[in-house]
Amino acid sequence: MASADLPEAASGIGLAGARAGEVSKTVDEAPTIAVEVVWSAAPRALSTLVLRMPAGATIAGALRATGWTGLAAAAQGGEAFAASGLSTAVWGRARPLTHLLREGDRVEVLRGLVADPMDARRVRYEAAGGVKALRQRGYAGQKGQKEQKGQ
Repeated sequence: MASADLPEAASGIGLAGARAGEVSKTVDEAPTIAVEVVWSAAPRALSTLVLRMPAGATIAGALRATGWTGLAAAAQGGEAFAASGLSTAVWGRARPLTHLLREGDRVEVLRGLVADPMDARRVRYEAAGGVKALRQRGYAGQKGQKEQKGQ
């Protein structure tokens, strides 16, 4: 396609070699991606930050870019990060600090569990009064209760 065949506006701005519908980028424009970093440093406290990172960025780079002092161990490497009791995930799936990020990824910084979930449930159950309290509220039936109704 010759420059004479292009509209005047296109030939005037240096797009003489471009085809219709194409957008030309200059070489100095580095592609970037948007990622969201989420961290709960304490129970019921959530910090969220949306970052523009260069394409090819890793989880470790995103954590450094947040500037959050509690995540400084990420800059030292995976062993120091794990020793601090933290791990990372992307959209709920565990990923190492070296994982390459993509556009729209949600990086989650995970704390270690303070209590075993099964033990915590057992404590709540016993604090509520156990099976006796559940029966009084109608959540648990008596043994053989269904058999007695049928007779």
